[in-house]
Amino acid sequence: MQPAHSSNAPRTPSTRPLWARGWEAVVDAETYPILAEMLRSERGPQVRAELEALLAHFWQPRAQRRPVGATATLEIAERDGAVDVRTLDVSATGVLVCVPYGAEIDVMTATDITFVLREGDSEVRAGAALVRVAGVDDEGARLAFRFHQPNEAFAA
Repeated sequence: MQPAHSSNAPRTPSTRPLWARGWEAVVDAETYPILAEMLRSERGPQVRAELEALLAHFWQPRAQRRPVGATATLEIAERDGAVDVRTLDVSATGVLVCVPYGAEIDVMTATDITFVLREGDSEVRAGAALVRVAGVDDEGARLAFRFHQPNEAFAA
């Protein structure tokens, strides 16, 4: 079943899951050079594996998904010359979806839902869901994704 996509959310068609395509895009323009460099480095496979593990940790069986009001925070920062990716402030009440800027992620079925952060904006559109991105602090890129509109595509 293919969820409807907003005309404001362009997508790259693909039948392969995200982890089979790699993580070429990241959360924002500031973070992109840091993580892109790490993905090209010797540590690239480890960074990619960490991100994929992060994604797998967020996945929940469809019957347990309650997206409205679900929040998560993903922090990407440079510490001691290495990129540190960690999760912060994980909500216990809903499905967590932390994705890189421009990346595609399957949150319901085998289809891809594209999250695209518009430059200078704080909204990400994914199907019928509107996701708000919280601010960035001085220590690194700290992003919080919140579903604040019902999305029938996520219904149990």
